[in-house]
Amino acid sequence: MRLASIIPLAFLAACGSTPSPATPSGNCTVVRMVSVQGGFSPSQITLKPGGCVEFRNDDTNSVHDATFPGNSGLNTQIIPPGGGKRVVLTLAGTYDYVCSVGSHAATMRGTIRVQ
Repeated sequence: MRLASIIPLAFLAACGSTPSPATPSGNCTVVRMVSVQGGFSPSQITLKPGGCVEFRNDDTNSVHDATFPGNSGLNTQIIPPGGGKRVVLTLAGTYDYVCSVGSHAATMRGTIRVQ
């Protein structure tokens, strides 16, 4: 009975919303949204199925998002400065994403490969 209480807590700690400055952070790779000129950093990532990406908005002056054309279930919605959002990718494939705020998509692009 006691063990059943511990397992869900361990799962929540691994994929919770508390940000971590490390890259990668446990099972979650951090992608920083630096600025429109700086884009996503890193912009190319390879994960195993079930891998986690945390999009962190490190831009002090602008909101950003990560929009996955053709896969809206992964979209992060708007992330304010200092905020973050985690996405878990369970299926193998290539996932392209952009920042859809204003004209940001021209320079803020990235790809996640799950293999």
